[in-house]
Amino acid sequence: VTSLEKEIFKFGAHHEIEKRIGLHLRRTDHVKAASSMGQFHDDDHFRQIIEKEIGDAPNDARFFLATDNGLTQKNFLEDEEYGDRIVVWKKIDQKQVETT
Repeated sequence: VTSLEKEIFKFGAHHEIEKRIGLHLRRTDHVKAASSMGQFHDDDHFRQIIEKEIGDAPNDARFFLATDNGLTQKNFLEDEEYGDRIVVWKKIDQKQVETT
């Protein structure tokens, strides 16, 4: 087992990752391609999913957010409605956060 695998297992155990709903929000290279095929979903789409899951299981709904966009990550993590329900593997360096 590599040190990275150990780190992943530790993260998973700490955050009970097997009980979380995974959200994969690709934003950088994927937006243009997905939009051209009519398959792009904006952040509001994912917020609706989160809110439905919270409504269905208010005490249990938890999420793992995977994204390549710092602004998307920041917006979901700082949303007071979600509190600690959302975790990420690593926070994206805020120097990489898009301002537009």
